[in-house]
Amino acid sequence: LACVLGFHSFVQGVFISSSAVACKLSATAAGVVSVSIANNGQDLSDGRVIFSRTKEVRVIEITPSAGPLTGNTPVVLHLSSKLEDDTKDLRCIIGSTLVFATMLSSDSVVCTMPPSASAADIEASLAQDSGIPICDFPFRYYDAPTISQLKPTIGHVGRQSIVSIAGSKFFGGNLRCRFGVLEVHGRDAAFISSTLLTCVAPVSSNVGSMSVEVSMNGGIDFTSSGRLFILQSGARLDSLYPSKVQPGVDGQSVTIKGRDFRYADTLMCKFG
Repeated sequence: LACVLGFHSFVQGVFISSSAVACKLSATAAGVVSVSIANNGQDLSDGRVIFSRTKEVRVIEITPSAGPLTGNTPVVLHLSSKLEDDTKDLRCIIGSTLVFATMLSSDSVVCTMPPSASAADIEASLAQDSGIPICDFPFRYYDAPTISQLKPTIGHVGRQSIVSIAGSKFFGGNLRCRFGVLEVHGRDAAFISSTLLTCVAPVSSNVGSMSVEVSMNGGIDFTSSGRLFILQSGARLDSLYPSKVQPGVDGQSVTIKGRDFRYADTLMCKFG
């Protein structure tokens, strides 16, 4: 009893019943081959079936690999091999949920993640419409972070400011901070703890305010806190009177004249 691949490749067949035979295939290249049975090891059966062997496909990169519980995060899967030309109707299987997958190229697809009831590391799958899995990929659902406070809330035009961002549910990873439409990352965005981040506000030549938001997954999903960082012209000192005071005496007053002074709790005079 033999299984015949094509016309010349004979492999041992395992009898299961009068209507079923098992064939053990050796490693071969991707492609399509006909399969028939030879009861006597020589004469081929009348019927033939087509067997298709495709390349092994693995996910080599996921962008991003995490997203908030609210879902709606587009996840791009970069694959190790090109999908077959006739591959269509792809799906991503996330738990018990099926979502459509869109091919961006022959070796990358995108899925939009559904919402999740709880934060967890999960194993999802890319599959054909028939349900046949192509490959698996990991994904992390996290509680969405929130911002409660910025310090300082005011910076100066043309100067760099380090802003401490207080909040909750922060975590290390692919952190980005956004000031208005400008994003900072890498050394300019630092995770300190689950309740504190520090970010370097980009230098701007314009007076005004900008919203500050943070992302834990590389800028795909941002918070929506609405906290504002205000840029003002820096105070300028022109003169002071008197220019001399008695040494060793506390409480002496000095009047400073200049421009762009503002009444605020943070207003200070620095000597030395």
